[in-house]
Amino acid sequence: MGERDTAAGSAVDRLARWPLFRDLNPATLGDLVVLMHAERYDAGQLVLLEGERSSSLLLLSRGHATHSQLSPEGREHVLSYLGPGRFLNLVPTLDGLPQPGSVNAATAMEVLAMPGRRFLDLVAGRADLGLAVARQLAHDVRALGETARGLALDPVRKRLAAFLLASAEVEPPQQRWTQDLIAARIGTVRDVVGRILRDMVQEGLVARQQGRLVITDRDRLVEEARTGAS
Repeated sequence: MGERDTAAGSAVDRLARWPLFRDLNPATLGDLVVLMHAERYDAGQLVLLEGERSSSLLLLSRGHATHSQLSPEGREHVLSYLGPGRFLNLVPTLDGLPQPGSVNAATAMEVLAMPGRRFLDLVAGRADLGLAVARQLAHDVRALGETARGLALDPVRKRLAAFLLASAEVEPPQQRWTQDLIAARIGTVRDVVGRILRDMVQEGLVARQQGRLVITDRDRLVEEARTGAS
């Protein structure tokens, strides 16, 4: 097997490990790999700007990215925190409209870029890929619905408890979450996050250890995330 064949085989194996591509047949995976080339970004670098159009579809391969929107007053809300195996601009590639939010590199990262038009041709011609894309969109719609419900109905303390639990379950930790980032993620402001965290420390729900927050009473925090009451 030649060097190019080995590299292509490795890329196919890598794609097949991610949920979106797990059920694709080998021929479809091979057709996707042929379209891809790697691009790298430094932590903090802007990858996609809200309102702009891109001719390339970007698949996150290594590292993590934030997808966020800004209010007219300049307040940022983080819509999602994306890891390997997630597309960064699937929706605008599918509907041809501008990017619905900005994407920034939360860490140093690598993306696999492919021509958007060629990807659409594959979706039209490969039923397994079309179904995988539909399932991904359904997953994203469900997640956004849960986020919207939480912002509309849940108190900040309940949203913060749920966020702390979700973050603690990711190993290794995806990033160092500052109070500003947490506030943007759960739809509030830094001062409110700081005040609630101080209360949680005093109540024994969490503790600060070497600059990190550690959950010390998971059962009570789970109850907070369910009901919003301690």
